[in-house]
Amino acid sequence: MPFYSFSSDLRDWKETHACQEEILDYWVHLTKKYDLYPHIELNNNVKSAAWDITAQHYNIVTENLLTGEQTSSIAHIVISAIGVLDTPRFAKIPGLASFKGESFHSGRWDKNVQLAGKKVGVIGNGASA
Repeated sequence: MPFYSFSSDLRDWKETHACQEEILDYWVHLTKKYDLYPHIELNNNVKSAAWDITAQHYNIVTENLLTGEQTSSIAHIVISAIGVLDTPRFAKIPGLASFKGESFHSGRWDKNVQLAGKKVGVIGNGASA
């Protein structure tokens, strides 16, 4: 299914709806193929991106999520690609704070939780469910 692929780098997907691991593998492959890692900063949060009309560039401030260090840089082009679901939100359910079982958001899947043989409740719709 080519919907997950660049036209220049088509892949024969295993399923019509590829899983996260397969899509991640594709992006890691492209990042290595085109030597993009030197241009990527992981674990950073954009604090601000302000257009400077005089200098004709963006002044960008990022914060390293691991160290808290802030860095300033400039860019002539900014592309936001965070999507609308970058921060998982839990439903506000009375009593959730006192729930004694395992609980996590599908957007931050906890692979350490063993689901076999357990009753599992799923709250949400679309991809979350």
